[in-house]
Amino acid sequence: MKKDVKNIKERMIDAEEINLKKQKIRKILFFKIGALGDVLMTTPLVREVRKIFPKAKLTYYVGKYAAPVLEGNKNVDRIETFDQDMFFKKNPFKVVALRSRIIKEHFDMAFVLDKHWIFGYFMKLCNIPVRIGFNRNGEGKYHTASIIYHQPQHEILYYISLLEALGIKPEYNTQLDLFVSKKDMAFAEKFFKDNKLRGTVVGVLVGGGGDNPGESGTIRRWSTHNYIELIHKLSKNYKVVLLGGPRDKELNENIIKFIKNKNVVNSAGRTAVHQSAALMKKCNVIVCHDSGPMHMAVAVNKKIVSLFGPTTPIRKAPLHKESIAIWHDQDIYEEGYELYGRLPDHSKKNKWMRGIAVNEVLNAVKTLLHAKK
Repeated sequence: MKKDVKNIKERMIDAEEINLKKQKIRKILFFKIGALGDVLMTTPLVREVRKIFPKAKLTYYVGKYAAPVLEGNKNVDRIETFDQDMFFKKNPFKVVALRSRIIKEHFDMAFVLDKHWIFGYFMKLCNIPVRIGFNRNGEGKYHTASIIYHQPQHEILYYISLLEALGIKPEYNTQLDLFVSKKDMAFAEKFFKDNKLRGTVVGVLVGGGGDNPGESGTIRRWSTHNYIELIHKLSKNYKVVLLGGPRDKELNENIIKFIKNKNVVNSAGRTAVHQSAALMKKCNVIVCHDSGPMHMAVAVNKKIVSLFGPTTPIRKAPLHKESIAIWHDQDIYEEGYELYGRLPDHSKKNKWMRGIAVNEVLNAVKTLLHAKK
């Protein structure tokens, strides 16, 4: 899928200079602390860099919690992990050790994929000559080339647009890369068979989210009560797989006990990241809110019903034309949450996503199920 980008180039390296250096750019670093969904949204940029610099060695330094989504990515030569908490908990010893690791590699170019100025400064301290990143209200001062980050547009487009700061016109192909192996698909096939998941199967993510530092795990979630009502209605006509990671296992099991319908199966706590993605791939439709697993689903499935509250679908929603995003909180939206990670006004805590009705989501599911392929 391709999208036009509307962006503002703030400072740009001379295009002819970059063309001359292409053959000399041997080692490229991608640096991002997390989280899972954000890292996935950088994969179109990685793919484009691989195409533009085919002889360069691409290394991705990433926070350890988000690293699994990069495993098997054919566009990355090497994945290096680190404890992302070192920056938030201000552990200078770990930061210095990480800097030493990076300096020893003598990278020619770095894509700084986090917006805070501290990461641009850190890359400068790592002695990398070409540093491309975002300028969020002046925070890009340590980059050698940057893109202004502010206006509402999809995060995937923002990441790809970093190449424009180098004078390179990229292809805006927004497909996310999450490589599911034959072994993972075999696992999914067996899971479906063992749990008698025949006919139409709807995947539902009730949990998920909460991976970002300082963020409540429930702020982006639709209410559990609404999810239960939706699952109850879906299970009358379809098979339902409750998706999620190990932290969602208990929640999903409690929902199944409450609903008491054999058409509902829990997969949380029983799958690794790529196995979960394989299950998502086999589902006919997936219902989820803005979270890392939502982006996993986007990478492998085109029929997604996504629910939004404090975040806007303009920046995060699935870009597949077949998908449906639901958002009714435009009037209480706070831009600072997405721009700076500032938690919204606490008084709005119980107001997010209230406007999303169960029948609206159910109808969206039916619309996608009946849509022509």
